[in-house]
Amino acid sequence: MVGERVFRQDQMCELGYNVLMINRTRETPMYQRLLLTGLMLSLSLGLHAEKSETITLRSGEWPPYLSPTLKEAHSGQVDGTLVWRETPERAKRFAFSDVVLEAETVLFHRVDTPIQWTTFEDLAKYRIGGTLGYDYAIENGKGVIIDRVSDDDINFNKLLLGRIDAFPSDKETGYQLLRDRFSEAQQSQITHHATPIEVSSYRVLFSMLNARATKRIQQLNEGLNTLKDSGEYAQILKDQKAGRYVVTP
Repeated sequence: MVGERVFRQDQMCELGYNVLMINRTRETPMYQRLLLTGLMLSLSLGLHAEKSETITLRSGEWPPYLSPTLKEAHSGQVDGTLVWRETPERAKRFAFSDVVLEAETVLFHRVDTPIQWTTFEDLAKYRIGGTLGYDYAIENGKGVIIDRVSDDDINFNKLLLGRIDAFPSDKETGYQLLRDRFSEAQQSQITHHATPIEVSSYRVLFSMLNARATKRIQQLNEGLNTLKDSGEYAQILKDQKAGRYVVTP
């Protein structure tokens, strides 16, 4: 692809930053997005870390219920884990960075089959697909039933075949999956409703048992601010949305 920005997982070491990004081997679009986010965070930390320091971050598995990384971060095996939503339960054990990523969950549907809704209850008349391991805010709507399958690919195939009317997914992840796994003709048949069903803010978690947590959060937040002020943060997100990134081992 013209204009690709290629990142390797060890790039931050070449830049002279002693930030170790520990990743798991996954090739899903969401995981590719996590790798990119991790690299951005590593650069952020590196901007304000001392050269003698080594900072370890671990990215979580997706879906989150499969991930052992919260336990690893809480026990101090790594400095931090990314990316997670702030919840009251997690706040008991972790300190949170500033928001590093915001994501919209939208309803994907066929171009020739529009979805009309104002409240979640309006969605009860539609056949909605979902993926095992994920919770969806629309289930709070009376009468809304979600037919879950094992992965997002199946849901998009069901959507193309007309077996479901809508599928809720992270917007950027959904379109990345469509670009990666489906033909241009198939992609042209699918769009999303303009109103997100949920907007989530994601942060890096640092264990309260880690004596360095306060320092790490300060380094990360300062680095993020530096990237934002320089315009690089916005450019990274813009290029990611345009599918210009390739993340390699």
